[in-house]
This record gives sequence, C-alpha cells and structure tokens, in this order.
Amino acid sequence: STHQTVYIAKGVYWTSTRFQGEALLIPSHTRLVNKGSIHEIPNSYEQCALVRISKSENIEIDGGYYYGDVESHHGTTGEWSHGILCEGSKNVAIKNVVCNDFWGDGIDIIDAYDEDRKPTLICYNIKVDNAICFYNRRQGISIEAVIGCSVTNSNFSYTGTKKYTRPADGIDIEAWNSVGEKLKNITIYNCTMEGNKGKSISIFANGPWLRDYELYKNNILIEGCIMNDVFATCSYGIEYKNCKMDSRMYQYVTDLKYTNCIVNGINVTDSVTNRWK
Repeated sequence: STHQTVYIAKGVYWTSTRFQGEALLIPSHTRLVNKGSIHEIPNSYEQCALVRISKSENIEIDGGYYYGDVESHHGTTGEWSHGILCEGSKNVAIKNVVCNDFWGDGIDIIDAYDEDRKPTLICYNIKVDNAICFYNRRQGISIEAVIGCSVTNSNFSYTGTKKYTRPADGIDIEAWNSVGEKLKNITIYNCTMEGNKGKSISIFANGPWLRDYELYKNNILIEGCIMNDVFATCSYGIEYKNCKMDSRMYQYVTDLKYTNCIVNGINVTDSVTNRWK
C-alpha cells in the first residue's frame, strides 16, 4: 500500500541532475502528486534522469510537467538522459504526466543491476496512463524489461524532430540484453504515435537472442492506436487490433496478428509467421 503522499505545488521549478544520477529519487510506498512544472537545468550528461524510480515498489506519480534540455544540452554524445526512469521496480503507476524535450526518452522502463552488476532485476506491473511525451531525442517511451505493463490513453509523438538520435520512435519495445526473460504481457491501448522521425512503434522484443528469438513468448497487444509506420522483428506473439496505420513492416516474427486494422486505407485481418531462414 502507499504510505506517504508528497505534494509539489503549482509553479515552475528548475533543478539540476547529476551524471548517472537524478534530480528526484522516489522511494518505495510513495505517491507523488505534482501540480508544477519541473525543468532540467541544461547539462552535458550522457546519462541521467529527472525522475528516477530504482529497485522500489508501490509508487504512484500523478501529474506534473517534466521538461528536458534537448535544445540547450551542452554535450553531443549519449542517449540516456530521460524524463522518468523506472528501473528494476514493481507496482508502479505513472499517470497524467507530460515528459517533453529530453536528451534521451520521455519515459524509460528498464532492468536494474543486481549486486554482481548483472541486469537481472526487471520491472513488474507497470502502468502508464494519460502520458504525453513529445519532442524527445531518442524515444517517446522505451519498454525494455518488464513483465506486466500497460500503456493507455497516451501520446508519444514528434520524437527526433528537435534533436535526433536513432531510433527516434514513439514507442520502442526492445530488450537490450539476454540475461533472462525481459518482455512479456504488454498492452498498448488507445495511444497515438505520429510525426516521429523513426517509427511510430518498433518491437524488437527478443532481439538479443537473434535466431533463438522464440525462446520467450512476448504477448504484446496494441489496440485502438493511431500510428504512421510500424515495425516488428525478433518477436513472438504480437497482435495489432482495431488500429490505424500508414504502413507495416516485419521480419523474423512468429504469431504476428492484425485484427480489424486499417493499413493505408485498407482493412486488414491476417496472421504472419516469418521465421529466420
């Protein structure tokens, strides 16, 4: 259960981050209610977070405007300076937030390192609702290591349009390492991903296993979303349902379904398996 509530009043706040650190660290059993606008003081850090949730549980972030330094960033390297970073945590709700203009991602959901410096601590039961992530440099939201994740009623658009680094997607569902199962039971519902320099959504869920990508079933559902280009590879178990998209690309996928989708004006219901040959 939530044990403490922290309030941030209306107003504009400027705060510094630190290399491989954060401005705000949210402990377990905390509800943060933010009515204000928090701005990152320009820096040159390759890796930092405005808000960090790390190896914690039972957290809710409700509200707030969070702005990065993408146009005034002093450095030219790195892609891991994020708005809200959730790593190795469970039972986390992030809702009613705006995370714009970050050097990395608006929101990143990722694994954390254990005591042996191995990335074994994945996230569990993460919910993102009514989030807006615009103009971020790397992704609107990255989903990298979580079992049980819902992203609903949100908009991840214009990634890479102010400053750009690949892949500059609206949503990127991608494991970055093969230390145990990484991505399973993910739902993206009623979201919009448009005008991104990369794809609206890229799914590379079991990418680190390459030819063995069928080792884990991902169970990814994208429903009722509006998108431009979508891409999936090295993934097992994806369904697009009642979505609208301009085009679709895929390779090395198993059990990829399109149910009542509009693809470039054409209604599509089909299933694809295109294994590595």
